[in-house]
Amino acid sequence: MRDAVSVSILMRYIKSRIDVDPKLASVRIKGEISNFVAHRSGHYYFSLKDEGARISCVMFASKASRCTLSLKDGMGVIVSGSISVYESTGTVQIYVNSVEEDGIGDLYKKYEELKKKMLVEGLFDPSHKKAIPAYPFQIGVLSAKEGAATQDVITTIRRRWPIAQIHFYPTFVQGQAAASNIVENLQTADQEKYDVILVVRGGGSIEDLWAFNMEEVVRAIYHCNTPIITGVGHETDTTLVDYVSDQRAPTPTAAAELATPNLLEVQTDLKKQKALLISKMTNIRNLKVQRFQQLSKHPYIIDPSLKVRDKLNTLSLLEQRLWQFPVYYKARNMQYTLIKQRFEQSGRHLLNTQQNELTLSKQQLQSHIKSIYQNKVSRFKQTILLLDAYSPLQLLQKGYTLTYSNNTMIKSIDQLQIHDQIKVKFADGTAYAQIHGLEAQKDGRE
Repeated sequence: MRDAVSVSILMRYIKSRIDVDPKLASVRIKGEISNFVAHRSGHYYFSLKDEGARISCVMFASKASRCTLSLKDGMGVIVSGSISVYESTGTVQIYVNSVEEDGIGDLYKKYEELKKKMLVEGLFDPSHKKAIPAYPFQIGVLSAKEGAATQDVITTIRRRWPIAQIHFYPTFVQGQAAASNIVENLQTADQEKYDVILVVRGGGSIEDLWAFNMEEVVRAIYHCNTPIITGVGHETDTTLVDYVSDQRAPTPTAAAELATPNLLEVQTDLKKQKALLISKMTNIRNLKVQRFQQLSKHPYIIDPSLKVRDKLNTLSLLEQRLWQFPVYYKARNMQYTLIKQRFEQSGRHLLNTQQNELTLSKQQLQSHIKSIYQNKVSRFKQTILLLDAYSPLQLLQKGYTLTYSNNTMIKSIDQLQIHDQIKVKFADGTAYAQIHGLEAQKDGRE
């Protein structure tokens, strides 16, 4: 009988056999990414799967930092690397050197098609979303019969809002029967008219969460009359039910927190509101008491008959005025007639006076305009005579001439040179000449 070996020795042997296989030292394998995790260390961990199998993959930070793709669940990729065994867990895995995109995985493609279809139909329109009640007392919970997510939700509700009644519906959240079971429980819970219904489950791969992407589940939530809060998966997971629900929570625990207020905070707020209400009511009461005391001292309150006497006196006064009104009206009418007659008389006199003044003003204006016109004509004639007296043409009539060279008037002998052609303008014509000599004037005299 052969001796037994330890697990460590066995795994070391298997690893050594795989590591020396040249076919496994450099491989290119295509598949769909699932359970992708970007670790804070910089390493990438994920599974590569197809319809028949899956294998674990690790891409260390030195390689991951050079990866230009934004890896995510459902992405179809081709990975390059080597196959080996992680001895501690006995896991066969691919040590990935590089990743290239190979298209979108089947599930992810189906997810996008369903999302687009229901988006066009308006199932995700915010106008269909219902408000979450501030103080729910009947809460329906659809989740797995057992599991950390279910326990977290129930614990959170009982801790934050213990006065609420929890109606738990054990539900399949994964597998072939999950979609129909979710729809059935949703319809049952909706008929009970709870204040709010929570649909929750823990995290997982896209396959694990696929029931919450099924069209019948999305439509069942859309047709619910009860407000629905979904908390499916981890914070990075988004399923189609999250788009159609009335409120989406990043985790199951967060869904319980969104559904319930904190009882301690509500009690504290109620105490503040109570104190504020008591203060306001006390102030109002004090004001009313003060007002009552003021009114109780009023003469009418002390002696109600006084008000009757005052009203009778007022009525008597009004009655006297009423009887006097015809006499008052007649006097006013006579006064009006007198004023009208005076106005008509004074008006005619004023009109005649104004017409006479207007006629006189017109005559004065015409006389003034005529005088101004004659003065302007006289000054214009004087100016014409003065301009004519100083005109160069008048000087030419006296025998003076004007001399030009190159169309420029000559004012000094310095402007001329021997042989220059000049033009001499007389009163009755023009002569053309040439300079044969120049003689400057001495000491200012000829």
